[in-house]
Amino acid sequence: MVKRLFYFNPIGFLSCIPLNRCITLKVLPEGMELRVSEVLCSGEGRWCDSKLSQWFDPSTCRTIKTIPLPREHVSDRLIWNDTEDDKFTVKYAYHLAVRLDKQSGKWRSMVSWMDKASWIRLWEANVPPKLKVFLWQIFNRILPTTKALIVRGIEVHPRCSVCWAETETLEHLFLDCLVARALWDHSGLEYLGQGLPRQTFPLFLKRLVALIHQPDLLVALAAVLWRIGRSRNWVVFDGKQFGIPALMRQFHQQYEEWTSLAREQVVSSALPSL
Repeated sequence: MVKRLFYFNPIGFLSCIPLNRCITLKVLPEGMELRVSEVLCSGEGRWCDSKLSQWFDPSTCRTIKTIPLPREHVSDRLIWNDTEDDKFTVKYAYHLAVRLDKQSGKWRSMVSWMDKASWIRLWEANVPPKLKVFLWQIFNRILPTTKALIVRGIEVHPRCSVCWAETETLEHLFLDCLVARALWDHSGLEYLGQGLPRQTFPLFLKRLVALIHQPDLLVALAAVLWRIGRSRNWVVFDGKQFGIPALMRQFHQQYEEWTSLAREQVVSSALPSL
């Protein structure tokens, strides 16, 4: 069974020709697209010999004329050959990009920053899904810091929008900014991170997660990172100012909310079913 062809492109057209057939296609001028409707007799729904001969050799013309045409009028439409419903999706584009990167040897997964066991522990922490996505963005270095935006050709002021002391990188935002230092000290996690490599924040975070064995400390770590990210967004997108004491209260509120929710989930999962 042959699908109806809407454009004469080499890949789609040649797939309809027997493999033992040698054919020659005239090259179309650059930027020109030849539609099926343009080589049909107007209003008759059949191949037009004179129009076909303008673009193809006699043997190819005979082969084209063996392709059945629909009896009813159907408008041309664009199709995406690699999906079942002929429609392009962002999901397909993502998987295609990953596959091409793997084939070219450029693929760098999250495992390059973090071993699988550590990531599973962090992913299974009792925190909201949006926070897990946020952590995934950190590990893949895709948060839109000013340094990342500049690398992508976007003109922004490079300084940290919170303290204006240095260029806003992941390392500055989550380790060196005054808000980050205050939250690390206040959370009690600062002592765990002493002596860990700080060249890249994902590597620092990987080593820190490996040292944390209590579930509540993982929640505290997630709350610290979330508060840092949220405080930065308040300044950038909402123009809000905040004080360190207020930030500490928000951290505690977030931590208590997530840990209590986690305990409720443990209790409910332990209840026998009726």
